[in-house]
Amino acid sequence: MADLMFNYLITELEIDFRKCRRQSYDNAANMAGRYNSMQQKYSKQFARFIPCTGHSLNLVGHSAVDCCFDAVNFFGIINEINTFFSSSTKRWAVLKSFLQLQSKVPKYLSDTRWEAHAKATEAILESYRAVIDALSHLYSDVNEKDDTRLQANNLLQKMEELEFVFVLYFWTRVLRHFHKLDFDELEQQAKATLPNVNYRTVTRRQRVRKQQGNDENAPGPDVLDELSSRDKFRIKSFIPILDVLDANLRRRATVYSDVAQMFSFLANLTASKQEIQQCVELLMEAHPEDVDLRLTDELCTFTCT
Repeated sequence: MADLMFNYLITELEIDFRKCRRQSYDNAANMAGRYNSMQQKYSKQFARFIPCTGHSLNLVGHSAVDCCFDAVNFFGIINEINTFFSSSTKRWAVLKSFLQLQSKVPKYLSDTRWEAHAKATEAILESYRAVIDALSHLYSDVNEKDDTRLQANNLLQKMEELEFVFVLYFWTRVLRHFHKLDFDELEQQAKATLPNVNYRTVTRRQRVRKQQGNDENAPGPDVLDELSSRDKFRIKSFIPILDVLDANLRRRATVYSDVAQMFSFLANLTASKQEIQQCVELLMEAHPEDVDLRLTDELCTFTCT
């Protein structure tokens, strides 16, 4: 595909890549891969590759969503809620009857637009009580089909878990802004929504090998099993999500940092002539056909004293 596109741009559109300085598109392998991709072919002509920022952020989000069970389970429930109500005009009407005027309704999660995740979580958070009441109504209505009542009850149980509400506040905050997140603050918000609900108590059967004599290598008890349900959730869900978000953001931000470092001096022309010349020399290395040291004097004509 890269070869076809490259040849088309040259032969049909007659683009002179010697005059191209940047290229940007998504992170798909055939477009942004290191070998035999579009960006590799164009980079040889000084058209340096900058990944699409929207697509990069989307990949960061998907990596965080896939990092632990609670994250995957959360967005699965969000999708279930939307599917349950939107697949039936009757159930949708029941939901609307509990929503206040102008309240947000459950929304579909898009696989390609990370913004859709933000809108979906905000909608459930804003209309949480109305969704719960609608599900309770459908579950208690004996005139409803058994399958509908069963689905409503299953969603009720999932939405009334403290972990779900905690992650609901967490993702709503993350998707609005990437800033410092405090576990205790999010926990207080979740418990304010579900004051009488605690973390799930997870029990699992242990396989303990019988210790023989002076066997010092015999496994001891699992440290996680001795922690509270709250600490287990924090260690196995909250912290891994933050770690994946941080690591992926740092990794994908590198390419933008390199470009910013190359051109940022143009926004700080109050620097000394020597500092500006050093930046110009760095720019010359990347664009030898476009820039020479005369740029230093041209910039200092307007700014340097």
